[in-house]
Amino acid sequence: MALNKAQALFQRRLSRVVLFPILLLAGLSGVFVWQISRLLDAMQWVEHTDQVITRATQVQKLLLDIETGGRGYLLTGEQLFLGPYEKGMNQIDQAFSDLEALVVDNSEQQQRVVQLRQNQARWKAEFSQILSKQLADRATLRAFLTARKRQMDRMRQDISNFISTEEQLRTARSQSVQTLTRWVIGTTISSALLLGSILAVLLRSQLLKMTQSYREALETAQAQNLTAQQSNERL
Repeated sequence: MALNKAQALFQRRLSRVVLFPILLLAGLSGVFVWQISRLLDAMQWVEHTDQVITRATQVQKLLLDIETGGRGYLLTGEQLFLGPYEKGMNQIDQAFSDLEALVVDNSEQQQRVVQLRQNQARWKAEFSQILSKQLADRATLRAFLTARKRQMDRMRQDISNFISTEEQLRTARSQSVQTLTRWVIGTTISSALLLGSILAVLLRSQLLKMTQSYREALETAQAQNLTAQQSNERL
């Protein structure tokens, strides 16, 4: 009977030893998943900022091609210069649309894109009118090109400011990723050490208790056997 009680007690304590680490690991796993989710989200924002900068740089290049091609054609009359101009005009609207969609989460940057797009449309309308006329008056042509250059310079400055803002955002988000990465590594190591210490203490305590229970059960069984032997001898 005593041995049966000892076995039952052993099973209960063994169940505790097994169940407690499982619950603890489940809790720690939830924390790790949450931390990794935050880290991945921060990394996605860094990648998103890279996409915005890439698209803005493309817009910047298209504006340069449009201005260079159109100015070259007006100055020389050569159709060769219209290639970059027409190619840029065919792509600029889609580039603006893509850029505006990428910064939909940032109202200030989105407003910059909208304003830049309006300025480019105004530049295009004014430039297209002269492009079909082929001005012969060099003074008028020079004045026109100077005015359009000033407009384009302002647009280039606007897109440069836009890119600078995105680069600052990227720096901040990269620092956030680095901080989160260090936090995840630190908490992982600390949690592993804490879990190992808890398990070591728990297992030692339970093993000592089970050893004591078996020792008491064994002593009880030996006493019962001794009593039975003595009874047999008296009989």
